[in-house]
Amino acid sequence: MARNYLGLSRWWYNRTINYLNQPDTKASLYEVRRIVQKGDDIPEWAFKCPQRIREHAMSDACEAVKNAKVKCQKTGQFQKVSFRAKRDPIQGFGFDKVSLNQDFVFGSRKFKMEFDASESFNTDLEGTRIVREDRRYFLIIPQRQPVYVPENQRIKVVALDPGVRTFVSFYSDGLHGKVGEGDFKRIYRLCLNLDKLCSKISKASCVQKRNLRKASERIRWKIYNLIDELHKKTANFLVKTFDKVFIPTFETSQMVTKLNSSVARNMLTFAHYRFKQFLKAKGAEYSCEIIECNEAYTSKTCSYCGKIHKIGSKKRMECDCGANVDRDLNGA
Repeated sequence: MARNYLGLSRWWYNRTINYLNQPDTKASLYEVRRIVQKGDDIPEWAFKCPQRIREHAMSDACEAVKNAKVKCQKTGQFQKVSFRAKRDPIQGFGFDKVSLNQDFVFGSRKFKMEFDASESFNTDLEGTRIVREDRRYFLIIPQRQPVYVPENQRIKVVALDPGVRTFVSFYSDGLHGKVGEGDFKRIYRLCLNLDKLCSKISKASCVQKRNLRKASERIRWKIYNLIDELHKKTANFLVKTFDKVFIPTFETSQMVTKLNSSVARNMLTFAHYRFKQFLKAKGAEYSCEIIECNEAYTSKTCSYCGKIHKIGSKKRMECDCGANVDRDLNGA
């Protein structure tokens, strides 16, 4: 049922875009709804979905055209709004919050779609959607997020040092440690299995190729879920323990151009930038200030005397002043 609704929503979206690409048309939902749903060229099966899905598809098309016009006014370049394709990896359809219940969508027997929810939810805001990503379906429900006030006294400040060997090293007055030390070994094994599957896909027959692609998707999702769990647990620990978090401006995509392929892959797989964005969102939720800073020379500079060393790939920073510190903790 959800797959059929995706296809019908995509059809109405593309029909609306095709209409709005014509001259002297206005991206107004009222006008579009009145004109697009009329015509002898509309097949009978196009109406085999709830009215709310059709209206949200038209609304998405109008918003896309409006955004394209705004970008064109800012940049001076023509912004083309493309059609949605069946092969798009991420696609979905929207509906109003009244249609959503705890275990089904759309109350009509003709269009009813049931599901099993792992937890209860509230539908306070509009914008509910069902999204498909690589054969997995997600129910998106906007929520009002309250700001939590910490019950216990938090430590004032902490500094982070993201890396490849260890996901994050942190240092604060009286508290320091590492998060995700050695975690990448398991992820690296999954990456190797994924590489082997990808090499087999190019040599396989049609049926084998389909099965291998499904297996590769499962491994990709396994890697993504492991990294996502690491991000969420780390961010949850930081915002509940500290008032201020200093994190480097970790532009991974620019840094990997100077690294060899294996280190670059490890860094990209850890998704440090995605972690930083999630940490900022979590910080706003828990009244924790996230401050970006420059991490240049932090691992090379001795924290005791300030002397700069060439440590290369060494795991520890040794200085003439007698300091012997883990390089990641020294960087933090």
